[in-house]
This record gives sequence, structure tokens and C-alpha cells, in this order.
Amino acid sequence: MNEFLGGIVVGTLLYVVAIGSYKILIWEDDHLGKQNKGTCKDMLEGFINGQFASALGTLQLENIKKEFQKSLHDKDSEIKQLKQGMESLKGMIDTEQNRSTSIVYTRWGRDDCPAHSLTEYSGFTGGSHYTHTGAAAEPLCLPPEPEWGLHTESADDSRAIVYGAEYEFHSLTDSRKKLHQYDVPCAVCRVKEISVVITIPARKSCYSGWNQEYKGYLVAGYYNHKAATQYTCIDENSKGIPGTQGDNNGYLFYPVEGRCGSLACPPYVNGRELTCVVCSI
Repeated sequence: MNEFLGGIVVGTLLYVVAIGSYKILIWEDDHLGKQNKGTCKDMLEGFINGQFASALGTLQLENIKKEFQKSLHDKDSEIKQLKQGMESLKGMIDTEQNRSTSIVYTRWGRDDCPAHSLTEYSGFTGGSHYTHTGAAAEPLCLPPEPEWGLHTESADDSRAIVYGAEYEFHSLTDSRKKLHQYDVPCAVCRVKEISVVITIPARKSCYSGWNQEYKGYLVAGYYNHKAATQYTCIDENSKGIPGTQGDNNGYLFYPVEGRCGSLACPPYVNGRELTCVVCSI
């Protein structure tokens, strides 16, 4: 007989189990005998296993929570990096779009560009000599700071040749005549956020939806000269390069007029000089 918590317990103490701050005492009832010892043990093992499983489950749950929180943090970092990457890519795309939608054209007869455009450089108009049968047709805008590669100092007639360009306006009676035999300036201009530039002959204004870059007069080589040329639009307020007036020839700019016959008249007028306009969109 044993005393327990102020009471009387009849039997033999079999187990003392500590779980946390608790102690569980397992007694054998002397009246039940040995056949119940297994039952008590099984109950105890079941209880212990249940407590262990519960503790293990709690630990696993905590670990899962920690892993989930870590995963969320990692995902937040990845999302932040992805957003930064997208912003950087957007900036690159915007820059490339600005580059790809810029256009370059030459303003003939001027050494500057319109106010809304950028002057990449200004220089001298050049081209082939008007008497050369093998001449290149198109004029060039030559920069004022040439850079040389391999070269020789002596002239050689077995090469292509570039000359300066002159206005040949002796036949005119208006204000353009003062440009006669002056060398022709030029400027290379860049306009942002446009994709097309066209030269429209016989117009001094652009069609609807287009922006005017400059307007002027159509010029080309003299029809009876040997060298091929191309039609070029010079600015209506063209200038001559100071100090260059002289009969040096080279690549020559003559006014262009219409001749009726195969050219429709009207709307064109026989012998009238043609205007031109350079337009962008």
C-alpha cells in the first residue's frame, strides 16, 4: 500500500514518465495482476508516441513556415531584379527607337540646319568635273576636317577626281544671280523621331501630314555637258562660301526649267524654273 497525493493507492509503482513539466506515475493494481501490465505499457507507449508525433509535426510545420517565408523573400528579390531588368531593357529599347527613327539629310546651299534639327557637320559641296564622261553623278557634302589614310602627294589622271561645286546662275535676273560662280556650302542635318525624308520637285510646300525641312529651287548640270549629274534641291536662301567667287568650274549647279511636249503643260509652264521642297514624316 502506498500513499499518493494525500490518498491511498493500492498497488506497485511501475513507471515514472517526465513529459515537459509533468510527471506521470503508472501503478499496477494488485487486484488486476500481471495480465494488465502489458495494457499499461501499451497505453504509455501510445501516449508517448502521440506526444512525439505532435512535437515532430509542430517542428515540421515551423520548418515549412520558415522555408515558405524564405521562398517568399527569394521571390520578392527575383521580382525586384526582374523589374529592374525590365526598366533597363525599356530604356535600351527607347534609346534604340530614338536612334532608329532619326533620319539624316543634306541641306544644299547652306552651312546650317533648320532650328528643329541637329547639324552633324557643315562643309563644301563637291563632285565630278562637268566635262568628264566617266563622272560620278551625285554631289558630295565634304567635311571641313578631312582625315587622311594611305596617300600620295602627286596628282594622277588614272583616278576618279573630286572638284568643288559652283553656282552657274548668270542667266537669272532675280536675287539668286548674285550667287553666280560662288562655291556651294552644305550641311548634314539629323532630325529625331522621323523615319522618311523625301525631296518633292515642283513644290514649295509639303503635302498634308508631312513636315517641311526646307524649300528652294531645283538645280542640275547643264544638259549639253558630258558629265552626268542628278537633280538637287538647293535652299531658297542659299549662300555662297565667302571669298570663293571665280570661274573655277568643277561640279556645276544650273537652274532647272520645264519644257513642254512630253512634259504636261499645263500644269507646267514652258521655260519656268522649278521649285522643290524637302519633307519628312
